[in-house]
Amino acid sequence: MTTWLPFILAHKAAVIGALGILGALAVFARKIVEFAKSLFGQDEKKESKANGGGSVVSGVGSFIGSRNNVSVSINNERTREARAVLTRLSCNPVTDAYASTTETTLTIVNKGDLALTLLRLELVIHGRATMRDCANRRYSLDVAKWTYDFDVDQGVCDGRHSLSPGEVDTFTVRFGRKHGGPTLTTYYVSLYFVFDEVAANFESESFYIDMTGPAYIRGAFSPGTTKQAWCACQAANIRAFEKIERDIRDLFDPEDLPDIEATLRSH
Repeated sequence: MTTWLPFILAHKAAVIGALGILGALAVFARKIVEFAKSLFGQDEKKESKANGGGSVVSGVGSFIGSRNNVSVSINNERTREARAVLTRLSCNPVTDAYASTTETTLTIVNKGDLALTLLRLELVIHGRATMRDCANRRYSLDVAKWTYDFDVDQGVCDGRHSLSPGEVDTFTVRFGRKHGGPTLTTYYVSLYFVFDEVAANFESESFYIDMTGPAYIRGAFSPGTTKQAWCACQAANIRAFEKIERDIRDLFDPEDLPDIEATLRSH
């Protein structure tokens, strides 16, 4: 303090002027702070009045927190969902005018909160296999008049089934095709269900469709074949169906199976 005293006495007027400037700046800063408090305090009162004394602004989402750190809180009302469930899928063989196919029974339950409409079924083919005629026959064919709901070659079945929340709907779908021969074709498929509410769309588990026709045998002539060639042909059929995870050994005469199995092992 003794070091600065001669300087202060010598420059008294300058020091007094500097202190005056600092005092004026402090007063100005204080007024700015008071003005800011009054401004923000007024906004907070308006928000509090609009919301019954709270500081939350209601809307589709609620804005919570200070102005510098605003977060969104979704209303507590439970979101409505669209959800359909397949509770039954059973397959039954059907023969119609020499052509055979599969008829599938489906049961759907609406377990969501929204009404749903099934717009269409889409067939998803994961694989297929067709039996060769190992007797090497020559055919005279005719074409059956066939009634079916779902053309496997087209892959889409349109139709409307409306379900209210909690409603159950059971219906059958018969598969068919415009072109095909008299020997067995097995399709390894699943069904994709398309609703008007996208959240309800789903795909079934995979299953098999067995089908012959619509062409059927009206008459046939067989020039004959050797036992070895016949066994090789049936072994090829078994391998073709194994690719779609289908075992067709139950289609053969038990007396022929040992020879077919021996051919399988040798190839």
